[in-house]
Amino acid sequence: MAAFDESSLRRWFVARTLARGRDYVRRGHVLSVEEVGSGEIDAIVKGSGGQRYHVYIALPTGRDRRLTTDCSCPVGVNCKHAAAALLALKMTSEGTAPAIAQPRLDPALAAWLAAVRAADATLALPAAAEDYPATVRDRLFYVLLTEER
Repeated sequence: MAAFDESSLRRWFVARTLARGRDYVRRGHVLSVEEVGSGEIDAIVKGSGGQRYHVYIALPTGRDRRLTTDCSCPVGVNCKHAAAALLALKMTSEGTAPAIAQPRLDPALAAWLAAVRAADATLALPAAAEDYPATVRDRLFYVLLTEER
């Protein structure tokens, strides 16, 4: 787990940005945050208008004490979304993080998924449903994911 402390956060972000990042964490705007490499972090943070921003962070390594952030928001670097992602990661490592908010599906999509699940549950397939005749050489599979990547 990436190691940084409160003084690092204060050095990397101006006070207002850090305060807004804390507010985003408290309000559940950090939808996902994970360490994807040694000192590299990917996150999805919901903005004030409901849009989702992708945040990439590279923590300082060795003697270089500079933080590198890249966010898809208009600010782009050292923004409240990056601050929120780091705060959520820090709180998670300390065991004090609020639960990461689960994204809500559009009601029409949720209804469609429920119908697909209901149809799947009522479909009685024979035991050998996975066996295909020798003449079937190609198959097309659809994979539906309910979580954002």
